[in-house]
Amino acid sequence: MKNYSFKKYLKLIPLIILFSLYLFKRVDYINQAHLNSYKNNDFLEYEKALDSLLKGENPYTETIKTYNYKEGDRANPDHGFAYFPLFLYVLIPLYYLAPVLNTSLFVLSRIPVLIGDVVCGLILVRILYKKDYLASIFAACIYLFNPHNLTKDTYTFFDPLAILFIFLSIVYLNKNNLISGIFFAVSIGFKSFAYILFPLLLLLSKEKKKFIIGGSLTGLAISAPFLRSLEFFSDYIRGSLLVHSERPIQGRPLPFFISYFYKIEFLQLIPIKIYTYLASFSGFIVSLLIWLKFKFSDKYILSSLSFILFYLFTPVLNKTYLIFFIPIFILGAYNFAELFKKKYIYYIILLTFYLFYTWYLSIWEHGFHQHMHL
Repeated sequence: MKNYSFKKYLKLIPLIILFSLYLFKRVDYINQAHLNSYKNNDFLEYEKALDSLLKGENPYTETIKTYNYKEGDRANPDHGFAYFPLFLYVLIPLYYLAPVLNTSLFVLSRIPVLIGDVVCGLILVRILYKKDYLASIFAACIYLFNPHNLTKDTYTFFDPLAILFIFLSIVYLNKNNLISGIFFAVSIGFKSFAYILFPLLLLLSKEKKKFIIGGSLTGLAISAPFLRSLEFFSDYIRGSLLVHSERPIQGRPLPFFISYFYKIEFLQLIPIKIYTYLASFSGFIVSLLIWLKFKFSDKYILSSLSFILFYLFTPVLNKTYLIFFIPIFILGAYNFAELFKKKYIYYIILLTFYLFYTWYLSIWEHGFHQHMHL
């Protein structure tokens, strides 16, 4: 019995090492940011939005102005805070704590992000650990040391918090649909990319009312400070959500990448709004057809498929976008391999994704868009 316990704890050592290395890398970055008083332009916009919020003003009024594109304009790199306000709420106590600790708000803001990242990794490993020990080790490597984390010195702002809660929403789906709905709304409250999964999760939920109630009440609580007037609420919705539909081509969207390198001109002739609609709804439509035809309802596989189709069609694809679905995709790859009873499929899928993401980031600095006439 003692020998069994020893082996059990011995198996944890690789995981402890992986998470320790990850924490060391991230804490070192936070220390460097503190020493160099580092601030990104985006974070300066977040601070402006926070300042407006604390003054009782509507930060989204300014956001709308920064997204006022004219035809042919490229994306404004210094646009205002264009997300739902949950991250601003997280920043409020840190804002008052920063002078007490004699440190910057930017440095303190990394702490909840780091916690979110680690918790997401631990949940992912815990799910796989009991099923397949080696698969859990591989999952930790892929998630914690994904190509973006390895190749970029910067740390994504609050993406890991949105990723954590959409992951939790899927994990709890049909285990506790009320909580699943709450987690879904919290994820949207940080970053709205999870909206593409809403119709799919609603379809798969066995208690749709509970899912909707949990999400609706949470969304109402998040939006409460902006319900003081119709104009205030209107600017809030426009600045946090609707401005994204007005964005021009940004980043390295795959349709335009393919069009440029393979000279497939018609891809550039299709209106951007068509790509936006395809990115938003193609995942659900394809998943619905699969569900109807084969009665297939694996939540991780279908969610991964929705994200893949989103990436394929979206006209806005930035460096961090591919990290959004990594924990979901890892479990989807594992379940897909289990369908065929061939574990090597799991490793092939994740290695292929890893190599693709590494390559995709490698072309970023050169930028195919520099020579494109869009």
